[in-house]
Amino acid sequence: MKYLLSNDKYSYVNEEDKAFIIALDAAVIGLGYAHNGIEEHAENDGFEIRYYRTGLKTRKYCVKSYFRDGVFTFRMLFTNIDKHREYIERAPDFIKQTFINGKSVCRRGTFSGCIGQRSDKCSYKKTYTIDGILHEKCSYGAFVFDNPCIENIPQYMELLTTFFPGKKRTK
Repeated sequence: MKYLLSNDKYSYVNEEDKAFIIALDAAVIGLGYAHNGIEEHAENDGFEIRYYRTGLKTRKYCVKSYFRDGVFTFRMLFTNIDKHREYIERAPDFIKQTFINGKSVCRRGTFSGCIGQRSDKCSYKKTYTIDGILHEKCSYGAFVFDNPCIENIPQYMELLTTFFPGKKRTK
């Protein structure tokens, strides 16, 4: 990964973000995930790294990093959030906030992928309850971690393995 970020076209990524990306890459790869390197991302006119579970017939992406206009964004993709409600309610604030903040609230079909879908059947809508409050987010932009810190990578990996525990081993 380090060699990918040394290319001049990534010179706008600051050193702190580069260090985080390299450490995140090592941690996620260490859990058995893979990626295709840094790819162009047409929708946000920047670049992205998408991590996916290996060993599956269909790629299931779980972590995405975006680079656009000198800004680095890190997010995770979650399903079955209510199943992990207790974990989220006890999580450190920097993790819990991504689930309860007002960002990426479902706007009932205003995202272009939602057009033509009934809002109650929208495949982009994530509905879940945290601390007794119902949340509805558009999965297209939800679960972004603001100001990710390299020191928090172990907690991010714990969150990842909570939602995606990996293959169950049989004896």
